[in-house]
Amino acid sequence: MIERCFESRITLRRAEGPAGPFLDGFAGALFAEGYSPDTCARHLRLASYLGEWAARRGVAGADLDEEVVARFVRRRYGKRAGYDRAPFQAQRFLRYLRESGVAPPAQGPDQPAVVIEFATWMREQRGLAEVSVVRIVRVGRAFVEALGAEPSRWDAAGIRGFVLG
Repeated sequence: MIERCFESRITLRRAEGPAGPFLDGFAGALFAEGYSPDTCARHLRLASYLGEWAARRGVAGADLDEEVVARFVRRRYGKRAGYDRAPFQAQRFLRYLRESGVAPPAQGPDQPAVVIEFATWMREQRGLAEVSVVRIVRVGRAFVEALGAEPSRWDAAGIRGFVLG
């Protein structure tokens, strides 16, 4: 699959690094979602860079999470122009690693179950990009902290108060 993304064998070799064993499957997942070969290549390059960066810091695939990925994006890309898709691309690779069982699931002790279910629904049923899901989950977590984790106890006044606040 990965061969469809790169014209040059040199570029293909450079994409092998520590993330190499996962790149072909990641390419297949991207193609299945309808990504073009050029877009797929950009995702694969970033995934390769993430793998190399993590390996240099002793971070195993099982230790990858949103915090590590965000640190990678900040250190590698900062606020350079033209790299505004880097957070999304890195999160997409992290999601692939989670789906493959390499990285641990996103569920943490600070994530209420209703927020996790909502995030899963947004990804799988609505097809939202990971960067959108992360932003919405932040608000969802604050919502649940304000109104409680049991939806049957939410009322119009509480929801209105949260939104206006």
